[in-house]
Amino acid sequence: MDGTDSLLTTLYKYASPDALPTNTLHPFASSSETSTAELRSLLDATSILSQSLNLHLSLPYSNPKLVSTLRQHAAIQSTLHSSETGIAHTISELRKAHYKTEYIEDIPLDRALIPLYCLSRLETWGTSAGMECFREEERDGRILLVLGGKVLVVDVEVALDRNDAAGPKLTLTNVKTSYAVPSASAGASNAVGSTSLDIFLMEVIRRFLDEAQRSEETQDCAEAARLAKVVAKSLEYLMSLDSLAAKEGDSGLRWFGEVDRLASSIQGVTKSETEAISRSLSLDPTPLDIYLMRAHSLPLPYTNSPTMSFLIHISPLSYLTLLRSSPSQTRQSSSGSSIDIPVPHLRTYLNSHPKPPGVTLASLHLVQQAQSQIHMSEDSMEMPPLSTRPTFPLLSTPEETGYAFPGPQSQPQSQGEESAETLRYRWDLDFTEGGRSRGMVMAQSRMHEIEIIVNPFGGMTAGGMGGMMSFGGGSWVDLLLNPDASNLVSPERYTAVYTSPTASHPDLQLRLTAPEEPGFFLERVQVRNMKEVWGILEIVKEQAWLNQTLLGCQWLPEGLANIKDRPTGAPPEDEDADVTEEDLHAVLSGSITPRKIPVNVYIASSADPDPAHHPLFDSSLSTFSSSRPTIIMTSPEKPPISGLLEVTVRYEPEKEKGVAVNVSAVGAMESELSQDAMEEICRRGGMFGLPGRLWNGMHAGH
Repeated sequence: MDGTDSLLTTLYKYASPDALPTNTLHPFASSSETSTAELRSLLDATSILSQSLNLHLSLPYSNPKLVSTLRQHAAIQSTLHSSETGIAHTISELRKAHYKTEYIEDIPLDRALIPLYCLSRLETWGTSAGMECFREEERDGRILLVLGGKVLVVDVEVALDRNDAAGPKLTLTNVKTSYAVPSASAGASNAVGSTSLDIFLMEVIRRFLDEAQRSEETQDCAEAARLAKVVAKSLEYLMSLDSLAAKEGDSGLRWFGEVDRLASSIQGVTKSETEAISRSLSLDPTPLDIYLMRAHSLPLPYTNSPTMSFLIHISPLSYLTLLRSSPSQTRQSSSGSSIDIPVPHLRTYLNSHPKPPGVTLASLHLVQQAQSQIHMSEDSMEMPPLSTRPTFPLLSTPEETGYAFPGPQSQPQSQGEESAETLRYRWDLDFTEGGRSRGMVMAQSRMHEIEIIVNPFGGMTAGGMGGMMSFGGGSWVDLLLNPDASNLVSPERYTAVYTSPTASHPDLQLRLTAPEEPGFFLERVQVRNMKEVWGILEIVKEQAWLNQTLLGCQWLPEGLANIKDRPTGAPPEDEDADVTEEDLHAVLSGSITPRKIPVNVYIASSADPDPAHHPLFDSSLSTFSSSRPTIIMTSPEKPPISGLLEVTVRYEPEKEKGVAVNVSAVGAMESELSQDAMEEICRRGGMFGLPGRLWNGMHAGH
């Protein structure tokens, strides 16, 4: 508490319910440093309150004048605090509104001015990122724009077509990066840059130019502003690498080639897993959805930023959209095993706006922070792993996964410069797309498993993440299905109606029991090598499979489904109002077809049903045994046999389709669906329709 704060203002700061958001009180949140500082301030406030109460114990409260003076002082302080709080709240709301506002690109109405406007925007972005900009005079309809940092040099060449005087057209012809070698003599040529980086910069700049120069009928200034932000953020990130490279001299050029070296290093894992899946399925090319279910995430360098991205999971609907929009002539494999979706088409789809639903993406980038995200001891790199992650079930001899991410070289700091302890760089695995989304909804057990991977020492102590995450309330399903709910009470169940697209069975009345396990938004994780990245992506992929499976239906909290669908003031629907005598005979004969089939849905969150033996609550366990995500559905069997049907679907990367389906029935019933057919149904997003298909295809067993 500084001199401007009083005891009243210090305490009132923590009086509001949202003073400390529960979803960000964990080390894997983007605002983890801010949350840690707030918790320390809260501890300081309690200490100050205790000291104040002890000081007031010795005052003579029998003196009426003293009591009157204290009351007057408290009233004045309360008035001042109310005024300050009102002003601060107004300023805060105005800042939030300004932050959320998406300004459009101020494209000139005169089309003759648009080409020069686009060039000036490129110069503005470069200058804002800390680059020096030089624009050469137009020669034969071509203009060269040079953006230069201390090491990085970006040459942007454009062609200006003036055949239409009223609407000249600016076309991007080439983007080339190079590096100014510090030790090179005057007049020596620069080192050639990355071809992949050139293609990425050319693509993001071209998308902006195309959008800005559309006709007035099709031009979208908001989309142009979004594309402009992508270019500006990319230049800012490259300039952060430029500052590191300038400090290290000739060896600093390694920062600009790190993405290419990483892509080359992990290419062996991707190729080996693709070939293994292709052999097991006897298919070439390999389907992308099966690859993502069974193999590790697909590395995609330079996708939406000049970093390494990983495609973790894709929903059946998104995969079908990709498959139908993919050029048919490029689906065939030219040599060896490949993915059935061309990578350029996949990048275009991932960069589309709004973000495609059902896509889980992560990016690896270098960030600069005042302190590390969590305390990561170097001794944990040498100790035996407490987690079994990552696993490589498709490979008999796993490829090398110990690729360590580089760090800045320690340089002696001159007086007046910030020390190396102040400027810390770390590698983060980001799940928020640079802050554009809230992150990945994760169950508490999987968040703890991630911590075991990156910080084994923290997982063995009671004061690690397990203790911090015990403050979470509700269920992780609430964050997934009802993220904007204002009520503090977590519903016990959710309901949904599954309708067969082909009307092959009656509607299914799904009833999901929310697991009693808190959830959090996974935003970013500090990593040190590819082994940690592969392990984290395995865990996130399992959670993504669960999330996308649940999001395949429209769930409502139990008790609200009928109320929301019913018109205001209308009485409850009576399903027995139109019952006929034929229906009565059908009931008596056992041939009645129900209007809806009740299906209870459960999510097995842990292999051990007793939470007292779970590693989250028992820090004495030396290892963390992970369990595969499993969805269990129970429904009545088809009359005339009375019994209970149980369908268990478990994520299983060893299986051909990535899932294992098990059907058990209490009654003597048999199904016409084969095991392969049920797995294919789950692959295509029809998991919750399995009870209905089994009900329709059942017949009495012998």
